[in-house]
Amino acid sequence: MKRFHGRIENGCLTGVPSPESHGGIRVLWRGFVANRNELIAEARRRGEVLESPAEGELFAAAFRWWGPDLQKRVLGEYSVVATDGRAAVLTHDALGLRPLFYRPTSDSIEFASHLEDLVLRTGENGIDLAYVADHLLDDQHWGDHTPYRRLHRLPLGRTLHWTEGRLRERRTWDMASIAPVRFSNPGEVEERLRELIREAVLTACRADGPIWGELSGGLDSSTVMCVAAQAGVPLEAISIVFGRSRRADDSRWMREVLDRHPMPWHRIDGDDPLPFSVVPDRFCAEPHFGFVNWGWLSRYEEEVKADVVLTGLGGDQVFAGDHPTPHFLADHLLRPHRLRRELERWRTQDRAERSQLHWLLQAVVRPSIDFLTGRRLRHEGAPPAPDWVRPDFLRAHRGSRSGPQVLGRRCRTIGSQASCEEIYSYCNQDYLTNQVPLNFEYRSPLLYRPLVEFMHAVPWEEKVRPGEDRHLQRRALRGILPEKIRVRRSKTDADQPYYEGLRTGSAWIEALTRSPRIVEHGFVDADAWSDAVAAARFGQAEALPSFLATATLEIWLRQIEILKRVPERTDQVGVVE
Repeated sequence: MKRFHGRIENGCLTGVPSPESHGGIRVLWRGFVANRNELIAEARRRGEVLESPAEGELFAAAFRWWGPDLQKRVLGEYSVVATDGRAAVLTHDALGLRPLFYRPTSDSIEFASHLEDLVLRTGENGIDLAYVADHLLDDQHWGDHTPYRRLHRLPLGRTLHWTEGRLRERRTWDMASIAPVRFSNPGEVEERLRELIREAVLTACRADGPIWGELSGGLDSSTVMCVAAQAGVPLEAISIVFGRSRRADDSRWMREVLDRHPMPWHRIDGDDPLPFSVVPDRFCAEPHFGFVNWGWLSRYEEEVKADVVLTGLGGDQVFAGDHPTPHFLADHLLRPHRLRRELERWRTQDRAERSQLHWLLQAVVRPSIDFLTGRRLRHEGAPPAPDWVRPDFLRAHRGSRSGPQVLGRRCRTIGSQASCEEIYSYCNQDYLTNQVPLNFEYRSPLLYRPLVEFMHAVPWEEKVRPGEDRHLQRRALRGILPEKIRVRRSKTDADQPYYEGLRTGSAWIEALTRSPRIVEHGFVDADAWSDAVAAARFGQAEALPSFLATATLEIWLRQIEILKRVPERTDQVGVVE
């Protein structure tokens, strides 16, 4: 069941497709259950016999046993609605990788696994201006808001519980409750990490049809592919490769994996089509990065002949990759001798040769202030608002959402809070990955909840060292990954194809410059935006992520205009007329 939408009214659940019924419980679901063996064992312990323990029956049993605590006990990537007529639970996996959207009314609740289905079902198209301000500023959408004023997304770690005619939102999981772990020697922590990675990958490999894997040449996709292949999972690889944009091409790293584990390899030419060369040809309910890469996404849809595509998404956040700022140093603030020693260690081993004062300010002082005032920790190098976004618009609408952002309960230490925010921030956007494909689903084993919880609980000193990110991951995967990939430090420059696509993408340029809706709505200054588009076409965008966020917002606004005119044909809503 790849998608669903429906309604609960007076305890009656209706929907598309028709809800499954198991033992008097009606269920709509999407995704997969990772700990099915545990749930089958729980049924045996309770003296129950499951007829055919597929996802629908497992969700029904979990609802019967645990009610609104279902999310705590069921692992995987899923969204689910279950009711026995007296009460109902609407929830998703704890990290929200398969989102759930809803609109409550006085006597019912409408919901959907895909936001565009809820938009079509309800006719809601009023724009949430706070969402727009968040999107333009940092492409982060915290809390329950969507681009539509009356439509909501269930936040991470939350569950909706409907009973006695009332709807309540409950916190059913958060990272603050995860206790730190200590091991007697480094070998133990490495062994436990290998076990969890293997468990995460293999549980994601249960599918009725073929399984492919997205191979990018990086440490994370290579980890997933090597672990699955080593376990004997029949796989095929799919990759985006570049012939002309050589700085973006990782083919030689991909071949390191394929030389060790030969398998069919499907390659999509990233230079044809380029980013910005294809305008989305169907309605998408939220502006997102996939708009820019619509040509690649369309080729994926054509190429993939599988039920499941495994990804390495989330690895940077889980394994402390991409050289994170060591916020955990702030936890030594009351131990000045230890703090001084650690700051000196980071200064002397820093390849960028930054001063001890730099580390004191970025890793200790600023995060301490943010932590004590209840705000999200400041990330070093976070870009300011782009020049083209109107300050008066941000002042008017950012303020309602930009106060202290508490993602669940606060963690006990600054280092733990930094880890929590990295995961929450990523998953808060990653849910969009599975909103686009129509014929297959992505699965992200590295965001397996027990793996996430374990890495969160491991002391920071085990995870990252001065001048070396992913310290624990690299140690644990010795002998599993090809050695060249395990010790790889470089990353390709992915910007080249985007600038080339902007230079040649006539349909996109027309959409971005012909009566821009972002200007008409008062979000963006016309002259500054025109200058930004012109500069970007010559490879001079000062803040490419901010430019992409603004460009995708423009495309989405044009889609909304057309949707208002032809609301019944969301599968064929284009953007350029």
